[in-house]
Amino acid sequence: MSDYCILVADATRARLFTLEPATFPETESSPRLVEQQMDYVNPEESLSGEELWSNSKSGRNMATPGMAHGYDDHRTQHREEHTMHFAKQVAAQTIRHALDHHAKHLVVSAEKHMLGLMREALDIPAQSELKLVEINKDLTAFSPHEIHEHLAAQQVLPAMKRPGGASP
Repeated sequence: MSDYCILVADATRARLFTLEPATFPETESSPRLVEQQMDYVNPEESLSGEELWSNSKSGRNMATPGMAHGYDDHRTQHREEHTMHFAKQVAAQTIRHALDHHAKHLVVSAEKHMLGLMREALDIPAQSELKLVEINKDLTAFSPHEIHEHLAAQQVLPAMKRPGGASP
């Protein structure tokens, strides 16, 4: 059981962590981020444009050779809908995990646009004591140690202490 649940996300990937005390604080640094086996990947976002969209020319949008009619194929809207769907899936799983483990703090770190989508998607029950903290930074490519250091520097998480309780 951890008081902290940490989600780092971008449009392609989301990673979930908990902040856990050391089993043996005399010999291990504590607390430390532990990555949960909930590594989400948005398959739509990880595909390249060529893989996602057909680029075949049927000739229906060609007026005369070399001149094309402008048309809107809604690619941006389509990607946004898939990113929103991904954010909703991640948010639901994250809330479920946080509530199941009786977390008191939920830290969500993402770039500005994804953070907004996550904010809309997170449905924290009113009777819950879960407090949401938002960080406008994409930390998905960082190691757990780097994420912990960054969030501790922002005073969102307790700093890691060396074995025996001394600060690093």
